[in-house]
Amino acid sequence: KILYSFELKFYNNNHELLRINDPTESLYLVIDGALEIYTDFEGNEFVIERLMPGSILNHRVIFTDD
Repeated sequence: KILYSFELKFYNNNHELLRINDPTESLYLVIDGALEIYTDFEGNEFVIERLMPGSILNHRVIFTDD
């Protein structure tokens, strides 16, 4: 069921997929390229994690749907 509900989207570099307090109703699967998760602390940007092809962002959304 999940596999057939995917929608393929392409994003340019530096596109922000999610921000703090954004609704998290989507599941993201990295097909190509990389996705960086970062935070800002005292005016400096720090990369927390890099998700490579095959990685999933926001996987917990699967368990929140009734």
